[in-house]
Amino acid sequence: MPAEQNAMEAITDFVRATLPRIPADTIDSRTPLIANGLDSLAVLELITFLSETFGVEIEDGDFDVENFETVGNLVALVERKRAA
Repeated sequence: MPAEQNAMEAITDFVRATLPRIPADTIDSRTPLIANGLDSLAVLELITFLSETFGVEIEDGDFDVENFETVGNLVALVERKRAA
């Protein structure tokens, strides 16, 4: 399974557990996170999850709202960090 697909699945599972108001069967790369309740506490949980799961460090410069806007944007962030 390609690494990007693994990231998509893992992040989707995290979103299902963290943002329960999003119907689980509707989560895909375009699912908006901020509009569905991703708040500052959830972002902290997400950063810990990304670090522990993918071994990536989310730095100050990564805290652009665009990186956290959708599931697909999070996958792209993880892939960029992995490639660095």
